[in-house]
Amino acid sequence: MNTRLYFWPGLLLLATSACVGTADYSRLRSELYAEQQARQKLETRVQHMEANVAPAQANTWAEVESLRRQVATLSGQMDSLQRQGSMAPGLSPAELDARIAQLEKQVQTLASQMGIELTGTRIGAPTQATPQESTAQEGRPAPLPPTQTPPSTTSAPATSAEGAGAALYQQGLDAFYARDYAKAQQLWANFVQTNPKDPLVPNALFWQGESYFQMGEFAKAVLAYQEVIEKYPNSTKLRAAMLKQGMAFLKLKKTQAGKLVLQDLVKKYPNTPEAKRAQDVLSGK
Repeated sequence: MNTRLYFWPGLLLLATSACVGTADYSRLRSELYAEQQARQKLETRVQHMEANVAPAQANTWAEVESLRRQVATLSGQMDSLQRQGSMAPGLSPAELDARIAQLEKQVQTLASQMGIELTGTRIGAPTQATPQESTAQEGRPAPLPPTQTPPSTTSAPATSAEGAGAALYQQGLDAFYARDYAKAQQLWANFVQTNPKDPLVPNALFWQGESYFQMGEFAKAVLAYQEVIEKYPNSTKLRAAMLKQGMAFLKLKKTQAGKLVLQDLVKKYPNTPEAKRAQDVLSGK
């Protein structure tokens, strides 16, 4: 009789435990699925942003500001996923965070070249781009990884010099993204001095102008942009240099000079993002 009294409560407890286990399992599966869906949506948005962040897309303040807001939203979603932990398949939180950080840097670059002030981003703190990524984006092929370099002793000094130049240029980019503009300017000046024939010299000169512009040293910025305009008329930074030189003149209250440069940009390169931005500046937008 006593055996029966102990048997039924034990059976009831076992059944209850089984139900709790099933419920917990279902909840975990639901949470896992929800996180996986969130991760996939975030990956899709990152890919969309990477496609739309090209300079040709960012020709007005509104478009660049829209990119900034989208990146901020992605950053918030990424932080949320990191707090939840990583259980779902696909890109890891660290990989997504690195891609979002790169987007932030691209938005900062676009904003600087277009003379647009942005606030509210977390630019400057996250992951740094590799020298291969940055030099490729700035207009020359990325150097081969060491494992792919042909075993030639005669070409080693040139390869070493190129690697040192790329590293110095990258240090300038890192300082600029971290908003240490004085350091960035000095690093790019050293790059130009030590690598006078490097194809990135006009870019380094332009970015020196950008550093001066950000520091409020507009007269020095004008001179840096002028070097690009005069010495490197075929540079990919020519139009941006003209735009920012015109804006620097306006900052110096040299209105006539600024307008002439901006009008010349619109006349020579119509229907370009820089020309559209110049028209906005001329119209007071």
